[in-house]
Amino acid sequence: MKAHAFSARVPHAHYKFKAGVDLIVSDRLTDEISDVEDKVFARDLFGAD
Repeated sequence: MKAHAFSARVPHAHYKFKAGVDLIVSDRLTDEISDVEDKVFARDLFGAD
């Protein structure tokens, strides 16, 4: 089952999502996305709040 966000299908499984995107926009880098850090654009420059 897939959800929709802004007319785009979003898979529920994190590994499928991370494999299928070129860019992840996030407020901060978390453990869940640290393995694809090269795909992450985060505004948390110093790793702190």
